[in-house]
Amino acid sequence: RTTRHTTHQYIRPTEQQHTKKTRQASNRSMAPHLLEQSLLEEEEDEEDDCHEHENEPDSTRTNRNSNNNRNSSNSNSNNNGCFNILDYGAVGDDSTINTKAIQEAMNDAHQYYLDHNHNHNDNDDDNHHHHQVIVHGRVVIPPGTFVTGNLVFQSGTELYFQRGATLAASTDRLSDYQSTTPRGWLALLRAVDQEYLLITGETLHGCIVDGRGRALAVAIDDLIRRGTIHDPDYTNRPSERQRPQNIEFVRCTHVRVTQLQLNHPAGWNQCYQHCRHVTIDNVVVRSDAYWNNDGIDIVDCRHVQIHHCDINCPDDGICLKSESPRSVHNDDDSDNNNDNDDNDDDDDDDDLLGVYNVSIRHCRIRSSASAIKLGTSSKVAFQHIRIEHVTVYDTVRSLLAIESVDGALIEHVTARHLVARNTGNPLLIRLGQRRGCDAPGTIRHVSVSHVVADVSRTAPDGAYDIRGPPGNDVYHNPLPCSIVGHPQDCRRIQDITLDHWDLTVPGRATRAMAHVPLWQLDNVPERLDGYPEYNLWGELPAYGLYVRHASGVTLRNWQCHLAHGATDFRPAFVLDDVDSATMGPNVRLPVEGWDDDGPQFALRQCPNVQLADDVDPQLVAYIDS
Repeated sequence: RTTRHTTHQYIRPTEQQHTKKTRQASNRSMAPHLLEQSLLEEEEDEEDDCHEHENEPDSTRTNRNSNNNRNSSNSNSNNNGCFNILDYGAVGDDSTINTKAIQEAMNDAHQYYLDHNHNHNDNDDDNHHHHQVIVHGRVVIPPGTFVTGNLVFQSGTELYFQRGATLAASTDRLSDYQSTTPRGWLALLRAVDQEYLLITGETLHGCIVDGRGRALAVAIDDLIRRGTIHDPDYTNRPSERQRPQNIEFVRCTHVRVTQLQLNHPAGWNQCYQHCRHVTIDNVVVRSDAYWNNDGIDIVDCRHVQIHHCDINCPDDGICLKSESPRSVHNDDDSDNNNDNDDNDDDDDDDDLLGVYNVSIRHCRIRSSASAIKLGTSSKVAFQHIRIEHVTVYDTVRSLLAIESVDGALIEHVTARHLVARNTGNPLLIRLGQRRGCDAPGTIRHVSVSHVVADVSRTAPDGAYDIRGPPGNDVYHNPLPCSIVGHPQDCRRIQDITLDHWDLTVPGRATRAMAHVPLWQLDNVPERLDGYPEYNLWGELPAYGLYVRHASGVTLRNWQCHLAHGATDFRPAFVLDDVDSATMGPNVRLPVEGWDDDGPQFALRQCPNVQLADDVDPQLVAYIDS
């Protein structure tokens, strides 16, 4: 297959200079963990600019320079591609409904894009290496609070927020949210089958989309109770279909959302479904208004970057989902996709469905559910997922949850340099089989390394007004990391590496609370069709790591601590029905606090286990079936 590499140069008012200036301005108010990376990127941009424009054609250089001379902050003229909503009658008084005015400006911006991109053809296969110049129409949101109903994006439109600009959602569900997305959901900002879409802010702080979700959801609830709106899925609160999101883009390509605050929708914050080439960079999410307030949802998308984001939400922070109908994918261990996928543009490969080539880097997440999750919807595939330099805090469920419960293939997942403070669980890898799933999927080639995590004994999410559901209400002691596969074939979870971990657990386990003796490991239920959470099985027989029905598990360079001199009668590690496991080297366990008469490694039905030389054989117990 011939791979087509396409470079898109975006021409918009003060594109190059504006980006650098706004970065510098935002640095003054940027969170410390984002500042260092921003400065590094600024230096990289300066170097890239020199190389990018060194050999460019004279016509391109002239076009770029002329566009860079535009003044986007003050221009209201339509002739230069800027469309200020004030010129269309918008009023930023926090009360006037401006839907019509803003939509007219967006329509004119789209027309400007059409008029200035006559020769654009993204499917030009005759030229496999070409340079495209994309001219956007920019819709300027000036300082003020502009109330609006749902707005529809069309190709080539940039929604640009000046410092002090807020786009606030109307709370009138009947009048201002008429249109829905293809899956029947509502959204304040919506796009279907469009390309080259930008939502950008002048600075990171002071450029806001406010979903006003609590007031909107309460108003919708009242309409349902009065019978004005019919909601067949109503369960003590409006279903997700009735509650608008902030953003939903479906089947769109080349999407960029940057330097923006996305606050408090009535449902999910932002959802991108069947999209390609999506970048979410330097975005702050504050989403604590109502139930199901996910931070970012990526559904069956390819080539996605989520970088330098600060997310605070009572549901999943970053959630990758695969909801497409099952496609045919190769179930053997051959790699159909080039590992060097950063430059692989597979837009013409229609049989590659699911989630593919996602990068999550330099993010900070707080959640009343899981911080980063692959699943729960998992019907096709998750491939080539990279997670790096992520900090998680006050998160009640998992730092990282990898779940295939609807038949999906999950492979080539790399997560490294993760920090979790005050979390309920660092890691869950789960292969299940929910109702309606004909056959279980596969999870393979997963590496989670350089992790520092401390597990809380109490609920880390107590500060949320609306907390995530508790899940399984069975009483249990503090729970370990879990890798749990399918009893039919332990090879369906294979090649899992956990390297360089520093794990602190609360301990204080007691048999009076719950107890699974090592000679009764079968008492741990399978619960193949249960909703996958780290507490799905209730009490587990380990305090550090529990592995069941897996193969090729490698554990090395681990430090496991019991907090504050606590004790725990359970082993640190329990492996049950695990083929080809490697334990060590450099697995360091608490010097004291555990049962002196009990093992720290408990193995049952584990052929081909390799123990490093520094693992004390006296701490290993082989359990009879």
